[in-house]
Amino acid sequence: MDEIRQKIREFLTDVPKEFETRGNGAWTTEIKNEFVRLGHSKRYTVCANRCQADDHEWLYDLMWLETETVAGNDLVRGAVLAMEIEWGGWEDILYDFEKLLVANTKYKVMIFQEYQEDNVKTVADKLIERIQRFTNPIPQERYLFIAYDRQAHRFSLRNFPEAQAEML
Repeated sequence: MDEIRQKIREFLTDVPKEFETRGNGAWTTEIKNEFVRLGHSKRYTVCANRCQADDHEWLYDLMWLETETVAGNDLVRGAVLAMEIEWGGWEDILYDFEKLLVANTKYKVMIFQEYQEDNVKTVADKLIERIQRFTNPIPQERYLFIAYDRQAHRFSLRNFPEAQAEML
């Protein structure tokens, strides 16, 4: 996740300059395309809509899959990363996030926006509380929260475990 985090940090540093003028749909596509590039660099099959993925959206907004071809058929060997993007309010964020709780993947990425750094932290804290209360976690799962602060016009990254926030 450290390498992924570094590449995402580099990508998101320049995003806020244009984020609000281009709209949520355009930046959803840009963020997905960055995750597609990262997934391809790791030789994963990437599933997502409205971007340069290998296949259409499947279960989550974006997924990285380990696949193999056997007798001319592509088989899913495992799921590595699941991502949800939600630009709406708390109820919409929570709805999408709860899908990540049950994802059978090591890496889970939640992207959302809030107004003010305190609200970003509050949402991330509430999501972490949901993780801690979840009774069936995947061993060694890792969460990455990517939050856009609409007041400060910047993204922040936060891991769980090791929930250290980092402002870009």
